[in-house]
Amino acid sequence: MSTKIHLLADEQGLPVDFDVTAGQANDCTQAIPLLGERTTGHVLADKGYDSDAIVEHVAAMGAVVVTRPNATGRCSANTTKTFTNREIASNAAVAGVFAIG
Repeated sequence: MSTKIHLLADEQGLPVDFDVTAGQANDCTQAIPLLGERTTGHVLADKGYDSDAIVEHVAAMGAVVVTRPNATGRCSANTTKTFTNREIASNAAVAGVFAIG
């Protein structure tokens, strides 16, 4: 059996909230509970969190969803926009939370 850590971080990559699920749990099931009623301008997310329900929730927060483009350079139909260089840096900071030294 494996586990997944679903992490919500701020724009500096600092953890704000997290949840641990079974490894087979779908990533997108945890986004809305983690986001809750927070407010922000952008929500950077892995492609696993790109769904209609999440995009609608983020829009209700007054924000847009930002995801990394796929191998063809395109984002899914749900995504509002793609990463800018600054957002890529923020995403890297979040990924750094999981780095093992």
